[in-house]
Amino acid sequence: MSCTSTLLLLLSLALNRAVTAVQCFVGTNSARKISVEEPYCSFSITYKNDHCDSRPEVVLTDHGNPISDLSPFGVESLCYHTDNSVTCLCFGHLCNDQFNQKEILAMELLKPSSDPRLRRIIVCYLLNNHAHDVFSAKNFEVTASTQEDVG
Repeated sequence: MSCTSTLLLLLSLALNRAVTAVQCFVGTNSARKISVEEPYCSFSITYKNDHCDSRPEVVLTDHGNPISDLSPFGVESLCYHTDNSVTCLCFGHLCNDQFNQKEILAMELLKPSSDPRLRRIIVCYLLNNHAHDVFSAKNFEVTASTQEDVG
């Protein structure tokens, strides 16, 4: 193999890796992109009480390990809740951004089996547009980093 062919092959592999890099947002009440090996991300919304009278704590994470219920060919998100909190896991590049959060939560509202407490949390979050607060310019970091940066 010639030197030129080897160089072209290496450049092609590097470009392919850059194009196929997947990312998740991470942060607590803020958002920062990180590169991940698997596109499993999550977001969690927690209110202090049963009322919508305070801003929620919003935690964005990468899930790290593949989730058997989530795949590119099946369910793209899965949500569960406790008293004042909802956590949603999702599959895909930046699937926990503010637009996907809204879509995932809206789909949860459409499910006839949704618990009233879950519905209340979702409605509070969507009506008050709290996703916008997390991704506002003062809370949003555009720099891409590696998973090791998060710890």
